[in-house]
Amino acid sequence: PEFTVRSRLMNNPLAWMMELPSGMVISLQDMPEDLRDKLDAAGLLPDNADEPSVGDWRERKVRPPREPQAGLVYTLKITLNHSKPPIWRRVQLPDCTLEKLHYVIQYAMGWDNCHLHEFVVGERRFQPATGGFGVDAMWNMGVDDSEPTEETMLSDLVPGSSKKPFRFHYMYDFGDGWEHTVVVESVEHQETASAVPCCVAGKRASPPEA
Repeated sequence: PEFTVRSRLMNNPLAWMMELPSGMVISLQDMPEDLRDKLDAAGLLPDNADEPSVGDWRERKVRPPREPQAGLVYTLKITLNHSKPPIWRRVQLPDCTLEKLHYVIQYAMGWDNCHLHEFVVGERRFQPATGGFGVDAMWNMGVDDSEPTEETMLSDLVPGSSKKPFRFHYMYDFGDGWEHTVVVESVEHQETASAVPCCVAGKRASPPEA
């Protein structure tokens, strides 16, 4: 784009590119209207979204989520529903977005991260703002009430103190429907908390990807 005369910028596809926090590159000009509305509602569209960019498209990035709460350490138990005997993992991680938690679950459970996913907390649903494509996307057609996982922190949802464990649900692969129950076993404040998530316990391998 920086070598394109301004009168031709409108027709330069690279001038409309932007990068999401996840690293995915999308076109502002060619994206579906419903996806654009989702990104706009989530505050993920840049101020210059309606005009072509003159500089490098990598400079056109959306606003990152707010900073995590320092010192918070979550202990979560993730169990694959309907598995007998149970398939589960216990992980510890600092405050992070639900999208980062998704990757922690993928690594801990041994999934391949090749399908759509969502979190359900009470009556609220959370999915990536980028939506989905291909076969998996058909399972999600007509659903537009979800909130963006890229902008939602664990600390936004998990109460600071509760008499009973807080739990929510994680779905992976809308076709096969691998449902997981996530139980927040503890929330602790540690001055020297590690910024690296880790799996501290678990049993049994997850089913192979279809």
